[in-house]
Formats: sequence, structure tokens, C-alpha cells
Amino acid sequence: ICKYGSRWGLIRVLPFRNLMLDKAESFVRDVVRSQVIRFYLWSVRQEQAFRTMGVASMFTYLTGFRAAEVRPYHMSGLSDEGVMVVSAKRKMGESETRKLRKWSPRLRVVVERAKRERKVASVFLFPNRSGRPYTNSGWNSVWQDAMYTYIGEKDAAIAEEFKAKK
Repeated sequence: ICKYGSRWGLIRVLPFRNLMLDKAESFVRDVVRSQVIRFYLWSVRQEQAFRTMGVASMFTYLTGFRAAEVRPYHMSGLSDEGVMVVSAKRKMGESETRKLRKWSPRLRVVVERAKRERKVASVFLFPNRSGRPYTNSGWNSVWQDAMYTYIGEKDAAIAEEFKAKK
């Protein structure tokens, strides 16, 4: 708005020019192996949506793939060599990069559990109830519900907060 005012001659000097921004500290929390394993073991005893989140979290931990690569993961990425994905992070015009993670015994178990323990037939490894890949917002919603439920079993305050949100 101020730029247009300056163009039209209504404002002589832009009021926000050379404005100093606050420096925000970003907080990054590392997730340790034991946390991932505990959540995974809890999730395999839960309903389908939470089980999918747990298996996907362990798959992500074992492969190092991004959530944007895991969420729509297609079964055609599974091969005799391992699991392959097209990198989700690339610049405009950059050719696609394929990432391969070779099979490990744990990765085989997680992939087999993802294929075996679901109620719908799908070509996606982590499908939603209709057999399609989760949308970004759907994935985040189920993930948040799973986290609140998991943590809420050990912390009554979190359980109450989740209850109030629902």
C-alpha cells in the first residue's frame, strides 16, 4: 500500500525502508532413536490411522526420507535392491534425483508390516482410509492426533488439552 502511495505522490518517503527485523531464535528438537521405537511399538497396537503413522515414522527414521517423500510413497519404489524414492526437494528446472536405501532386516519388517496391516488395497505404502495417499493437511492432522494420544497416555495435562481441542 505504501509503495503505491509513493508512486502516486501521496507519500514522499516509504515508512518501512531500512526497518530492522527482530532476530528469532529457532528451536530444533532432536528426536532420539528410543523415542521413535517407543512410538512405533505403541502405534502397532492402535487403530489403523495411528498404526500407519507409527509405521511411517519408523520407515522415515530408517530411510532418512522426507515426509513429502514418504506420505505419497508408491509401491513401485520397492525393489530387490531396496527402497527408492524420487527426491522431493529440488530447484526449478533441476533434474530429478533418485535415492536408494538398501534393505536392512528392520526396514524389511517395517515395509512388510505397512503392506500387511491395512484394511484397504492400495498401490501406496501408507494409504488413508480410501486407499489414496494422505494430503499434507490430512497427514498433519492424523500425526497431531497420534502424538496427543500417545503423550496423553503418560501426561494427564496433555490428555486434557487434547480433549479440549476436540
